[in-house]
Parts: sequence; C-alpha cells; structure tokens
Amino acid sequence: MDMMERVQFAVEASDYESLRLWQEFHSQAKCWEQETRGSMITVGHISGRPICVQLSWNAINGKRVLFYNASSQLVDWVMIEEWLVDNALTPGHTKTDASNFHLVFHQLQ
Repeated sequence: MDMMERVQFAVEASDYESLRLWQEFHSQAKCWEQETRGSMITVGHISGRPICVQLSWNAINGKRVLFYNASSQLVDWVMIEEWLVDNALTPGHTKTDASNFHLVFHQLQ
C-alpha cells in the first residue's frame, strides 16, 4: 500500500501522545494496526532552515489515519497545514489534535 495515499483522517500528535491514544482507545477498536514505523519529511525551508514533520499511519477499524508531528527546531504550522492538504489529505478530511482524538475515533466506529 502506498503510504502517501491520501487519507480522510489526520491527528496532530507527538510520539508520546500517539502512544497514550493507543493505550486509551485500542481496546474499544475492532482493529488498530500500525502500518509504518513512520517517516520524516521536509515540507519546506525558511531562510535555509528545514521545516520537518514526522508522519506515521495506522489502520483503525479498517480506515487509515495519519498521525503527524512537527519535528524540526523551526516550525511553520501554515506551511505544514498547506503541505498536508496538498499531499496527504482527501477533500472533506477530518483533522484534529490529540486532545480531541475522541471526535475522530467516533467517526471510525
């Protein structure tokens, strides 16, 4: 499966937040599988400095969910959001953060 296939659901979460979400919700899911160990991409540069994002994909109840986290010293959230929309998300996508993951999880049920 192409990891860069566009997804309907995205969650902004650090590695720790992703782990905590799995710990809290995996027993309520029919199936929760990690598809990749993740990757880090550079979405752009500002003054020669890279803007990097960690990406990982999970299949939750048969639906792919992208977890992402800014990982560079310099972060430009507008650049990251534009890259996600242009490269990773489907039209009409649902995107949230770890605090509001329950909203996405209910859509995955």
